[in-house]
Amino acid sequence: MADSNGTMNNTPERRRKNRHSLWGWGVAALYGGFALFMLGLVGYASLLDFQVVEEDYYGKGLAYQDRIDKKASASTLDEDVSWSFDAAVNELTISFPQEFSSPEIQGMIALFRPSNARLDKAVVIGLDRENRQLIDCAGMAKGLWKIKIDWSVGDRSFYYEDLLVFE
Repeated sequence: MADSNGTMNNTPERRRKNRHSLWGWGVAALYGGFALFMLGLVGYASLLDFQVVEEDYYGKGLAYQDRIDKKASASTLDEDVSWSFDAAVNELTISFPQEFSSPEIQGMIALFRPSNARLDKAVVIGLDRENRQLIDCAGMAKGLWKIKIDWSVGDRSFYYEDLLVFE
């Protein structure tokens, strides 16, 4: 097709020139898109709520061998620590081995929320005559929790850990 001057618009030289100018715009669009993607990613990451799940996690990591020894000691007992949850009254019952008397058992029970450290709850062990600890769970968030029990009798130390799901 001829233009007003009578020359052809679709010459090989003109096609080559158009192709090169589009190539430059494509490279610029690619770099611009990448820069926008990276800015968006940085912005998203800066808005995320990240937190250390446990306070003093480094110190607790170093003490992990003690926990392994306490678990091994607990596995030698005739009876394991057990727990049950009564949803009707929102009460967690933790039963300790009957081979020990209630006053001998001392330690801490931690209800640990892996997704939010602010919801963790710690209770000093105070057993009834049947070696049971009752914990009121009213108001605790639904979902996954860990029960961590670090207890001792005399000079023997024990550790128990299990998962609990409040529904």
